[in-house]
Amino acid sequence: MRNTRALISGWLIIVLLLLGLSAGCSDVSSSPETVLDDLGREVTLIELPEKIISLMPSKTEKLFALGLGDKVVGVTDLCNYPEELAEKDIARVGDAFNLSLEIIVALEPDLIVANWLPEGMGEQLNSLGIPVFLTAPGGVEDTLDSILRLGRLTGRPQVAEKLVSELRRQINEITAATEQIGPSQRPKVLCLLDDSLFVAGKDTLQDELITMAGGINVVEESGWVELSEEALLVLDPDVILYTFPGGEKVLTKPEWQVLSSIQQGRVYKLDEDLCSRTGPRLVEGLQQVNNLLYNN
Repeated sequence: MRNTRALISGWLIIVLLLLGLSAGCSDVSSSPETVLDDLGREVTLIELPEKIISLMPSKTEKLFALGLGDKVVGVTDLCNYPEELAEKDIARVGDAFNLSLEIIVALEPDLIVANWLPEGMGEQLNSLGIPVFLTAPGGVEDTLDSILRLGRLTGRPQVAEKLVSELRRQINEITAATEQIGPSQRPKVLCLLDDSLFVAGKDTLQDELITMAGGINVVEESGWVELSEEALLVLDPDVILYTFPGGEKVLTKPEWQVLSSIQQGRVYKLDEDLCSRTGPRLVEGLQQVNNLLYNN
């Protein structure tokens, strides 16, 4: 499993480096395109952005993957990738729930990218003439589409297309194998988001990753659901995945010892950043889930 994940991570890093280098050449457009965001608004930049603020870790990862790392002047406290962030003189503007409008305005950005904004901040930024591009992808295809749109908006359409093409290739490589697995051979999976039995149901990103990786989500309800322990025992998943620190404590709950996943030692921690951020590393999250389900 480690070798497979290391290989795909290595290839992705190489691809991102090559794309970043190519962004300094002919792949950069002379002018940005008008692009629709997820609110249906037309976002138009007068010139290619020189000072970008990212208000979400996934957005920061996309910007760097598109070769725009040197244009990023502000990020949130939660942005921790790529590692070169720590080496750059980039301002921190708070977290998603406590953003500093004062710091944001002082940075004089010509573009802000985010999933959403606190109430009232959108109007304030609009009044100051600061363009805001909002996208909140909920799944794999949405993520790839958001990369393409961000690339067109920032004058990196060809870089974005190459990146998405490579991500699609890696995704197809995984799903081509899992599509051959019959329903009876697919493990039943539960994705646990915290220790109060808050789990990922249908139509969530984690559900999509489980399905694409060759598993079956045992939770039929849509969205994020809080299960009762009685319901958990009835579902009896073959595999439990968890995303939060200290999740290994589920192994010690006496009432859970009858579960197949516990008895078979099939309780695994997911890398939360890889499996919850809708950015370029999402394919690594898919690979991790596939590795865990099939002991690769």
